[in-house]
Amino acid sequence: MGQTLYWMGQFMPAQTHLELSCSLYDPVASRAVPSFGFCMGVHSLVFSGFSSWHLGFPDQGRDRVEQALSLARQQSDPFCLCLALACSSHVDHLRGETIAALKFADAMFHLAHEQGFQGFLAMATALRGAALVAGAHAEEGITQLRGGLDHSAGAFEVMRTLFLASLAAGYGLLGRVEEGFAALAEAMGLVESTGVCIYEAELYRIKGELTLKRPEAGSNSEVQEEAEAYFRQALNVARLQSAKSWELRATTSLARLLAKQDRRDEARAMLAEIYGWFTEGFDTADLKDTKALLEELSTV
Repeated sequence: MGQTLYWMGQFMPAQTHLELSCSLYDPVASRAVPSFGFCMGVHSLVFSGFSSWHLGFPDQGRDRVEQALSLARQQSDPFCLCLALACSSHVDHLRGETIAALKFADAMFHLAHEQGFQGFLAMATALRGAALVAGAHAEEGITQLRGGLDHSAGAFEVMRTLFLASLAAGYGLLGRVEEGFAALAEAMGLVESTGVCIYEAELYRIKGELTLKRPEAGSNSEVQEEAEAYFRQALNVARLQSAKSWELRATTSLARLLAKQDRRDEARAMLAEIYGWFTEGFDTADLKDTKALLEELSTV
């Protein structure tokens, strides 16, 4: 139930179920019953970690995934360990720790290759691509993402929107705006057809950023208004989901646009409100970015 609610973007009720699942897990008793191909303790911990990040607790998210990785290493189960490595890479990617994300993706790739896990091989390739794009290595990142997506054969369909979002961001870094919009269109189609909406707010935010990369955006107020609308849609989705981490990103993107339009007071107020909500994760890339912009807008 916790995992299903998570993929539906219902992070608060998901966390309630996942925390209960974590508390009920007994590693000794679990060895006496069928595992159904995975360790329920590892699954419960990693999804609790993911929900924690979305809800605005990035340090708790990392801690839960570290616990899951430690538990997976005790299982002597390479499939379970591959999953934990994938989740470790994903959480570090969300936190903006690209070097660590690459390290876990590489470890996952080697283990999957050794064990012949074709689906995990494709996922590891895509995870590596997402981390490379986040680290501003867009060309290589796009190549890796495309390779992972093209060879996934449906192995990680629920994560496809994440990788398409990273692909769109990579195209944006290279100025290939229309290709970025095409990746977003595919991702948004998946949101509609599958109900997997955990990245919906981020898709709208990236769409706003791509809109601002259009050649005419600098002098065309209508294009800027369109981008603002996408940022505000990202905010609406994030708030409906109680997804504070996505709200932080969307607010920062919107505030940066407003500042360029000489709406500094409005930008500063919204940034101060969301930044002031957070109680942890101040060493993560998103919060550092928000703080830097807030300080910039606070100077005369």
